[in-house]
Amino acid sequence: MSTAKNSLSANETIVFEGKLHWWVFVKGALFILAGLLIFSSIGTLLYLCLGIGIALIVIAYLQYSSSEFIVTDKRVVLKTGIISRHFADIPLKRADGLIVNESLIGRILGFGSVSVTTAGQIQWFKPLAGAMEFRQQVTLAMEKYSS
Repeated sequence: MSTAKNSLSANETIVFEGKLHWWVFVKGALFILAGLLIFSSIGTLLYLCLGIGIALIVIAYLQYSSSEFIVTDKRVVLKTGIISRHFADIPLKRADGLIVNESLIGRILGFGSVSVTTAGQIQWFKPLAGAMEFRQQVTLAMEKYSS
């Protein structure tokens, strides 16, 4: 079971689970594509681009598989990272609001940066798949919690 899900209490219900967007893999894929298209005749540069691209994809996969974005009926739990971990556990009663930033590419492909604000602190998490849906789920959970 995941770290974030392990931190939930027995009477807490998960309302929504978010994930990072596949966009995290694009940088590595571009290195591999550039190596194949531009440096296919120059062996050393081809292998360098392929090596960097594969390393970036492995790092992106580790980031993708270890990130959790959970909205429950009582709080928002956000976790990223394996070695250096960023963990935010925000009770709905302390959440002031959400900020969603979507670039043009993010709007087209369905991802954005999400920030949860609490008592003047801002926690940024990106690129979150379905950032607007995540915001909507947190807003609904906050409304239900306060009523």
